[in-house]
Amino acid sequence: MSATNRSQQGRNRWLTLAVLAAAAVLVAWTVYQARVSTRSPNPPEAGPVPVEGGSSGASAGATPANLEVRPEKGYLAPDFEVTDIATGKKVKLSDLRGKPVYINFWATWCKWCKVEMPDIQKVYQAQKGQIHVLLVDADLNETPDMMKKFAQDNKLALPMAYDPSGEVANNYLIRALPTSVFVNKDGVITGIYPGALDERGMKTFLEQASK
Repeated sequence: MSATNRSQQGRNRWLTLAVLAAAAVLVAWTVYQARVSTRSPNPPEAGPVPVEGGSSGASAGATPANLEVRPEKGYLAPDFEVTDIATGKKVKLSDLRGKPVYINFWATWCKWCKVEMPDIQKVYQAQKGQIHVLLVDADLNETPDMMKKFAQDNKLALPMAYDPSGEVANNYLIRALPTSVFVNKDGVITGIYPGALDERGMKTFLEQASK
């Protein structure tokens, strides 16, 4: 056999191996895609996850009477007193025991606060008498008149509270607006959510606070 023929046979052999390798890769890819296609392309969207504190929370056997006060899930909510801008009366968190409390920290300039407000109002109207809702303005520079104008401009009828010292937001370690805090009837925090919530999310947290 001439050198030319041997060279040609070598090239043919390598070409055959390359084709076989490509075919194997194609088959493997086809099998992979078939497996992937059997999975749900749109897994159920996870519900809102309450933000927990750095610790594992209160011990399983703890009761509200002996719980530590902390701005964390599983602990007694720090007590506070604010002024209702509609009535001018003082509102104390501990006086609201007996029903779940939805505390929302916000400000009039906060875009996402404005986005979630209509849903807060829907939930408040639907569960009025069963829960307490308290919107605490976290901006020290805002006044009751600014808050009233915001409510009027956006057609809102929600319990809004004035905290000129900023102590409430500070005690709850608020670092983002809006932030929602959910407290059960015994005064224990059951969930904290930084960011805007929709109606479904609010109801989920309130269900947890109602247990």
